[in-house]
Amino acid sequence: MLSLSFHAFEHCIRDLLTRLGYSEVRLLGRTEWRQPTKHGGLDMEAVSTTGITQARIALQLKQYRDRPVSRRFVDELRGTMSRTGATHGLILTTSTFSKAAKRAAQNAPRSPIRLVDGEELLHLLQQYGVGTYMADDKNGRIDSSYFHSLESRYPSRSSNSSSKALESARFRNTVANASIPNLSGGSMLWRTHALGGVASLFLLQALPGGTAGANFGVLATVAVLGALLPDLDSVQSKIKSLRIGEIRPFAPLANLLHASYGHRGALHSLTGLSIFGVLVFPFAIVIGWQIPLSLWLGYASHLALDACTRSGIPLWSKSVDRVHLLPEKLRFVTGSMEEEALFALLGVVVILLLLRYLPLTSQL
Repeated sequence: MLSLSFHAFEHCIRDLLTRLGYSEVRLLGRTEWRQPTKHGGLDMEAVSTTGITQARIALQLKQYRDRPVSRRFVDELRGTMSRTGATHGLILTTSTFSKAAKRAAQNAPRSPIRLVDGEELLHLLQQYGVGTYMADDKNGRIDSSYFHSLESRYPSRSSNSSSKALESARFRNTVANASIPNLSGGSMLWRTHALGGVASLFLLQALPGGTAGANFGVLATVAVLGALLPDLDSVQSKIKSLRIGEIRPFAPLANLLHASYGHRGALHSLTGLSIFGVLVFPFAIVIGWQIPLSLWLGYASHLALDACTRSGIPLWSKSVDRVHLLPEKLRFVTGSMEEEALFALLGVVVILLLLRYLPLTSQL
């Protein structure tokens, strides 16, 4: 990302925003990061659509290497939002944000500004397959052809041909030697959510008649299904690929939800969790309360785990306000060593549940 020209960087971000579900994503004419524009430093505009309502988003991009984004740019964007009528702001950077910038972004809820730092930006690029792809070994790979295409179409404005050649060679060397961790949405992620769904049954056992050896297997299966359901809005999710014979029953719905809301949209929001509860709890009248509650707990466990990551979860579909369950320094990136540790911890919880509820034979 740092090796791209600023104009190529803009187009990469535009591709990401389109994958995220934004529409009318428009570049505002800046091709160099120091270049002033008639839009007051505004780099891009986009539209977020939820149901029958739309919100206009004002965006600034900061292609910095080590320099943190200061509060000045947050204040500048908020002024631009007021002037242009944008209801939400978004600043994306390859670097970090100063503490003052973070405070400024949070202190005006009527004109919210979402800050996306370099680590979260890379996570989103991996998650939505912009410049990356999943290899046969389930590891993430950089799509060098994508970045070479951006470099060719939007080269840096160098003063002479020799410097252009040097920059091009440096760019190709950067891409050729780069590596990335496992992509979000890979096998580790769905397995973590599945274990989280089973582990959520610890809450069910606190209720009289909640779980017993006879029904634990059924409730665990239902909880796993509930834990996978939020990822119906992802085109690469495990639940989409589940097969019954030669049929993938969830695939059409997954494609529709992804096209409508994008990943970590409505289904990953607190509003979505509430609506899901309204849909499943009436079945308690017919089949009893244990199965609907297990399904809902599995669903809630998925959102709780995602709320521990740097991306968090939205309050509602496409909301710029994110919900986090951990302090900023403890939030992790999916596919990281932290998630592997969490996976192991959830495995211990599941083993404890199995020892409690699965019947032991007389030979043991």
